[in-house]
Amino acid sequence: MKSLHRACALAIFWLLTASSLATERVTILVTKVEGQVSYTSKQARAKPVEAFMQLHSGDRVKLASKASLQIAWSNSGRQESWNGPSELQVGEVESKGSAGATPAEVKQLPPLLKQALNRAPTTVGEVKQLSGVLFIRQGGGENSELTKAREAYAGLRQSAAPDDLLPDLYFLNELISLKQYQEAQKLLTDMHKRQPANQTVEAMKKRMDDQMGGEGGK
Repeated sequence: MKSLHRACALAIFWLLTASSLATERVTILVTKVEGQVSYTSKQARAKPVEAFMQLHSGDRVKLASKASLQIAWSNSGRQESWNGPSELQVGEVESKGSAGATPAEVKQLPPLLKQALNRAPTTVGEVKQLSGVLFIRQGGGENSELTKAREAYAGLRQSAAPDDLLPDLYFLNELISLKQYQEAQKLLTDMHKRQPANQTVEAMKKRMDDQMGGEGGK
């Protein structure tokens, strides 16, 4: 009888675990792209890959010679850096390169950056669509959430490569959530300096500058 109870309990555990995994939100985000990189989804025509866009399991990506691509998964925290020429297929937790492709450089992201991946598409979309009067949160005293975010960002930035924008995405998520638009404007200026060819960052920076008046960081 005890063995039967144990078996039933184990079966319930695995069912709950499988259900949790099945409903887990997975964001596969392009964190950096340089050169000619395209992707195909299902039977659609090839389209250019853009920074901070989402890819999906089953997508096929093609990198031309001298092109590079960096993608990351929110569920596994895996970050891959690929160099062209190569082709790869995106999976649920990692991608698979075609025969002869140079293996990707793999890095494991900390929990804060895994969370940032899920929030990034919403934040990017929000910044691109800013309009009207921006109500900037002010007031006496230092906001504890903002202080915590600044400290976390400083630590993430210290251990990141100069052109890695994932720490900046984390901080941008926090600043927009807290309506700290002036600091977000300056951050976008810094992000643009780190990746001058990043058209998504350029578009966000332009929208923020238009709404705030003038360029940040001056």
